[in-house]
Amino acid sequence: MVVALSVGLAACDGVLDLAPQASITDEVALSTPEGVQNTLVGAYDTFGGTNGYGGSFVYAMELYGSTQNEVIWNGTFFDQREVWQKNIPATNAVITGMWTAGYNTINRVNNVLSALDVVSTDPADPDRVRIEAEARFIRGTTYFELVRAFGKAYTNGDPAVNLGVPLITTPTRAIDEASNVSRATVAAIYTQIESDLTFAKNNLPTDNDIYATTFAASAMLARVHMSKGTASDYTAAANEANRVITLGGFSLEATFGDAFNQVENGDETVFSVVITPLDGTNNNQVYYASSGFGGRGDIDVADVHLDQYELTDVRRAFFHTDSGERHTNKFRNSGRNVVVVRLAEMHLTRAEANFRVTGTAAGVGGVTPLDDVNTVRVRASATPLLAVTLADIMAERRRELSFEGHIFHDMRRTGGNIDGEASTLDKFVFPIPEREILVNPNLQQNTGYN
Repeated sequence: MVVALSVGLAACDGVLDLAPQASITDEVALSTPEGVQNTLVGAYDTFGGTNGYGGSFVYAMELYGSTQNEVIWNGTFFDQREVWQKNIPATNAVITGMWTAGYNTINRVNNVLSALDVVSTDPADPDRVRIEAEARFIRGTTYFELVRAFGKAYTNGDPAVNLGVPLITTPTRAIDEASNVSRATVAAIYTQIESDLTFAKNNLPTDNDIYATTFAASAMLARVHMSKGTASDYTAAANEANRVITLGGFSLEATFGDAFNQVENGDETVFSVVITPLDGTNNNQVYYASSGFGGRGDIDVADVHLDQYELTDVRRAFFHTDSGERHTNKFRNSGRNVVVVRLAEMHLTRAEANFRVTGTAAGVGGVTPLDDVNTVRVRASATPLLAVTLADIMAERRRELSFEGHIFHDMRRTGGNIDGEASTLDKFVFPIPEREILVNPNLQQNTGYN
């Protein structure tokens, strides 16, 4: 396995930035509380970078999960085209970047967790607890994205047998035989994810500036439980979503468009990747926005997508055109934050989870699935429904959360079709990158890839 050996400082202090990252040893970087904190910031940096939520975790999942006649890749980059065409070789740069950045992030986090005694030898010290909780939020969320991309869905076959990704919870500071870690099962990775995110939920503050909070951890746990798809997990997902809705102090923005392209997080944002003039990359904007807004305009939206909305639905008009091509406005402006979780998703999660457990009756939170769906629809000026089905809820997710990285995962966890083919097929699991297979003889490639 290829992992970064540097702890990768991404310090707020410009003086530290003057030294090349590779020249700062682990011992120096992790020798002070400030160094440990800076290493944690470095983990946030790769977590939200071009191969993370600032890019591949979002746009690549839309390219892979959407039908080719609905979302169209018109760009010149061949690797993204392979993802869109659902024909991905193990040499593809997009999936290689996701894997490498993911394990770089995990290694940085593991370095932080190995140096908690540098912060304080008191396990109850508030700074130490917060740093551990933030680190475990990042690690748990990163593993969640990796296992969903490179392993079968939890609901597809036996997760206790199906292979996920390598599970590494200690720092890798040299490449040797011990670095050749085999793939853990999907179930084992999910166990680690739940452990990390539960610790984060129980120990993160309710307000943490631009960083993860207890409610961000609850939102991620809601996603995790929805992905597992058992009755008890649906109840757990509804409880986590309800916690965000009722205790988080969030509210839907007055208008749909206000939820996006934010310089500062708005009332609806549960967690985001913050972009500043000095740090952060929003590659979603690069690919989604037209050249008139500083993007490449590589991802076009066809009429068939608009057909999913009522004429009065403001989401139907949330696009801009350039040279006859249509692009979403969700990532229109450069230098704006990438919203990872927002309150509208939590309403739809609670609606779906409650429906799967109690049907149309009121469930967790004392509200019905119809109430939650209509909360989202009314904000969008769509006609409130008089009754709701599971198909209605899933259709509302597709309208409300389009282009935000959900469709691929929603199709796979529910066994839906992608471009007319069953999402349970081997082709809808990313290949393990070839470079990783070559350097680690213990890595087993996914079925269907050479």
